[in-house]
Amino acid sequence: MKKAKEWRDETVAAKAKVQNVEEEERLGNEFTNRETQLLLATVGFEEGQRELNRLQGTVYTSQQTADKQKQLDEFRDLKPFRGFCSVPLEEAVEKGCTLAKERKPDDEFDKMLKDAKDEAQRKEIALRRQRQECSRLANVLKKQLSLRDSAKEALKKFRDKQTALMVEANKPALKAENLQEAFNEYFAVCGELEELQKSQKDLDSKKRDLDADLKRMAERHVNLVASFTHIYDHMAKILMGDDVTATVDLRGKAIAPQLECDGPRDSTALKLAKWLAFDIGSVALSIVGLGHHPRFLLHDSPREADITGSIYHELFHAALALENAADGEPAFQYIVTTTEPPPDDLKREPWLLCPVLNGAEAKSRFLGVNL
Repeated sequence: MKKAKEWRDETVAAKAKVQNVEEEERLGNEFTNRETQLLLATVGFEEGQRELNRLQGTVYTSQQTADKQKQLDEFRDLKPFRGFCSVPLEEAVEKGCTLAKERKPDDEFDKMLKDAKDEAQRKEIALRRQRQECSRLANVLKKQLSLRDSAKEALKKFRDKQTALMVEANKPALKAENLQEAFNEYFAVCGELEELQKSQKDLDSKKRDLDADLKRMAERHVNLVASFTHIYDHMAKILMGDDVTATVDLRGKAIAPQLECDGPRDSTALKLAKWLAFDIGSVALSIVGLGHHPRFLLHDSPREADITGSIYHELFHAALALENAADGEPAFQYIVTTTEPPPDDLKREPWLLCPVLNGAEAKSRFLGVNL
């Protein structure tokens, strides 16, 4: 990560180089000052406008008063009419006019007219001056608004330029971040790869163990098939002589025993002998510890019409040979139910069941029940 550190240091140096805090602060203060001056100018202009409006009202009132006094002055030169008398006040008083007392003296009236005119002139002068002041204040406001906008634009341009420079200066840091991210991802992938390699080693070890188990099972299967084939062939030869050849074909979950006598044949005697030899061979295989046969076998009525007498008799002798091969009590039970008597040497206990089973009577049936 040395390169990433170099890029980060380069970014820090570049930012320090382009960063101008003093200029930004100066422009910011300038903008703030212009904002304040614009606010003060706005307040002054608004106050001047209010004073102008007030003076316009007072000027109008003064002009109305002066016009009214002028009209009254003009009435004095006219002949008398209702509501006004043009006779001088002194003469009216001497003549005893009762209304004269209500009139003001002429000199006082002249003074009021002069005061009204003077006040109207003063208000008019003040109004003109206030208009000039409002015009001046408007110019000041316009100028301050322009100065404020210029300061605002200068600050914006400076910040935009600073932002662009900072983006450019920050590029090495972005490269460093990308490099750091790629480096982290690389280490993460390396860790995952290490885990996968470890898992692969474990799987390879398990596979080797499974392959070894599979090989042992295959060898055991081959040996078991060979052993069973040997036993099955031996039992078949006991039943039918040395001319027969017995084999077993295992395909998937199916077991297909085969029996040949001078080549393939399809006689009923061979079919029955094949399954008889297969059944007793399965019992023998379990006895020697190579199978899972329950070691209980029941052959129901292998009729003499289906097989020859010699095969039938040899079936009993094969069972007897299997019994004699056991140490102590035989480790199987084999029951043959038939209407044909067994060989003479086996017509006695313990091989012959007594009393003889009889399907015609319920109590004489096998196991005493209907099967």
